[in-house]
Amino acid sequence: MLTVQDVLKRPLFSKTEVVAGANGLHRQVKWTHVLEIPFFDDTIFQGGELILSTGFGFEWRDSSNTSFLLNLIERNASCLCIELGHYFEKVPKEMIEMANEYNFPIIIFKEFINFVEIAQDLHAFIINAHHEKLVTLDSISRKFHSLSLTTHGLSNILKLLQQKTEAPIIYLPIEGTPFSIPGLKNEFMEQILQTIYEDKEHWQDRITNDSPVEWKALNHTILLQPIGAMDQIWAYLVMVLDRESDEFDFLILDRASLAISQDLLRKHYLDEKRLRLESTWLNDLLYRRINNEEQARGFISLKSKRASIHYRIAIVDIEDVFHPSSLSLSDEENESAIYHYSLKIRSGFAKYSFTPYITSVRNQIIVLAKTLASFG
Repeated sequence: MLTVQDVLKRPLFSKTEVVAGANGLHRQVKWTHVLEIPFFDDTIFQGGELILSTGFGFEWRDSSNTSFLLNLIERNASCLCIELGHYFEKVPKEMIEMANEYNFPIIIFKEFINFVEIAQDLHAFIINAHHEKLVTLDSISRKFHSLSLTTHGLSNILKLLQQKTEAPIIYLPIEGTPFSIPGLKNEFMEQILQTIYEDKEHWQDRITNDSPVEWKALNHTILLQPIGAMDQIWAYLVMVLDRESDEFDFLILDRASLAISQDLLRKHYLDEKRLRLESTWLNDLLYRRINNEEQARGFISLKSKRASIHYRIAIVDIEDVFHPSSLSLSDEENESAIYHYSLKIRSGFAKYSFTPYITSVRNQIIVLAKTLASFG
């Protein structure tokens, strides 16, 4: 990210002076623009422009130098660079005061400078840096894809994302406990999560699968990207920046979320496959299509064949959970609902050290809960 501070280190800026807004030198510079007209609007601004001017248009007809400056600040320009000379001899006190108030840098050239040379120099730097970022992004995207195929794909992708952005990353699942990489202090983590939940109505209206949602909170920039597939959101990926975001942050967050979606989709497929195998085995067991204990134990993995199995059968009636109109659900919708509740039930049993095996009959979910510990 090119900042005003970086620009001041360029050779063409060796004979300049920051006369106001020194606290805003961290502002990002995305492009340069020569501006001499006193009145302008958003049609010529996208934000992040370094403005070059001789001061010709500062005081023209009904305009004033402060109104010109305020217009730049409101359009989110990076800074104002003025060539002192025929049109503008010095920066007025009121401009300096306003620039300091908004932390908006004003830089003066004490002698003649060619604006074209400045534009060429900075534009070449910005374009080359952008190309390098795209090359880097392509390399990281391939690594994300490779990691999504590993056993610990999710955690490895998050670690790589944090390493490349040097920003705290929070993984916020729809069902489950959020965690961060690196581990944030509990108080700050709670503040971030509270901010996300409190602003939910605000960012949910703006969220799309194309780009992250961005907002400011706790003196940080927060980027939030949904993770999911097949019109379902499974989690949110959150990046917490202590600086202004740039295009690279948006792109790398998008690539990471896509890789995590692939990882989760694969795991969902494996979960569904396991549920179907369990359902078939448990149905055979319940309807006595399995004739001996060896077959019954065949689906149950034990650390020791001599281990004693303790189990209970639980029947969960989910008819009351369904909406009254569920009687008109299609077979596909009904199966999807049962699958959803089966995953929840599995998580609940596993929480108490049970290994659940699940099947369903109509609106009932039947669970064989196994444990190696005896029931109290």
